[in-house]
Amino acid sequence: MSDTPYIGALNEPIVVEFYYSEKKDSGEEVKTWTDYINTRAAVKFGSVGENENNEQIAANDKVDFTIRMHTGINRKMRVLWNNEVYDIQGIKHLSRRFITLITKLNREPDNYIAPGYVNAENVQY
Repeated sequence: MSDTPYIGALNEPIVVEFYYSEKKDSGEEVKTWTDYINTRAAVKFGSVGENENNEQIAANDKVDFTIRMHTGINRKMRVLWNNEVYDIQGIKHLSRRFITLITKLNREPDNYIAPGYVNAENVQY
């Protein structure tokens, strides 16, 4: 069986973001996450759980997002889905038309996204 999804499986709205910095007129450097693409994805859950590391609990939630091919996506980017942030750890090319973004949930407080950020109205077809 092929890893390539049928088009109806791409039903979850996601945003892929890249880290952007610019200098203001004052010389101050401003760093922020900026939208790269708004699209739809097929979502597949990998391992879900928590690891205890140095008496701290760390998430190891992994999710794969399969999307239509978009050039320029790399591992320095992240995915926003269901009001959560997922760091891209790898990219798997399934065919000329589809790629899978292999991600891990990022629970850092400074990466929090306000509820409602990703919704169907943001998605471009």
